[in-house]
Amino acid sequence: MSGTPKSFGADWSSYKDSFFSAAESTANQFGRDQIGFIIAGVIALLLISGSSAQLVCALVGFAYPAYASVKTLRAPTQAGLTRWLIYWTVFACFCLIDHLTVVDYIMRKLPFLYLTKAAALVFLYHPQTRGAEYCFATYIVPAVTMADAWLIKQCTGAQQ
Repeated sequence: MSGTPKSFGADWSSYKDSFFSAAESTANQFGRDQIGFIIAGVIALLLISGSSAQLVCALVGFAYPAYASVKTLRAPTQAGLTRWLIYWTVFACFCLIDHLTVVDYIMRKLPFLYLTKAAALVFLYHPQTRGAEYCFATYIVPAVTMADAWLIKQCTGAQQ
């Protein structure tokens, strides 16, 4: 009985088996796409409701990419490693911009904030959109190039 919830007592095993049997028989009535739409709908409602929206949004941006990154590290390919390194770089910039005080204050006034953020995060890591690669090439590489040039100028100016 160790490790079982006290509220179910000795009936925990039978309750668990009946629950999962019912869930499995219900799931067999729906197609894979329908189950995906139901899960997406539940996540969207959680993001709109606001009670746990910040947590759900963080999980959308972190859970699958972390899982996929670990899978890629177990069987590394150059394309997979590059893809997830680019995603985490763009994700870090996204989080930095998101946590700036002024942007954060303005964004909190917008309706459906967390739903929009979650959609942007899915856009970044979804293989069909390649959003992270687009943002990386369009915004981050030019910004880093400018920062490198400025740092080199500052360092060479300080040495003279």
